[in-house]
Amino acid sequence: MKQHTGYIKGMHCAACKILIEDIVINHPDVDTTIIEMHTAIIMIETQSDRPIGEIFQELHSDIKKHGYTLSSERFLSEKQKTNNFFALFFGIIILSAFFYLQKSGILNIGIG
Repeated sequence: MKQHTGYIKGMHCAACKILIEDIVINHPDVDTTIIEMHTAIIMIETQSDRPIGEIFQELHSDIKKHGYTLSSERFLSEKQKTNNFFALFFGIIILSAFFYLQKSGILNIGIG
């Protein structure tokens, strides 16, 4: 039996979890499923030889009708994307300032 991990977006409550579990467990290639509601992680066990990507795509299209998204990769929130952009932006600013100060000679303080 092979175990695969996926990630669900849009799940907010126990009713969401139950609905998704019902949809997933009724898929012919899925033997068992466990959903962690607070982390939005789904673990699927299957004995099928089909690629897990195909199974995930079918499951995604089944749960998408109810407003959820299933992926084999973690989702980044908009806040995480924004934080990454600002960190990169400020890193470039600081690096540019360092090179400017180094070229201008301000950082070349002679000791001795």
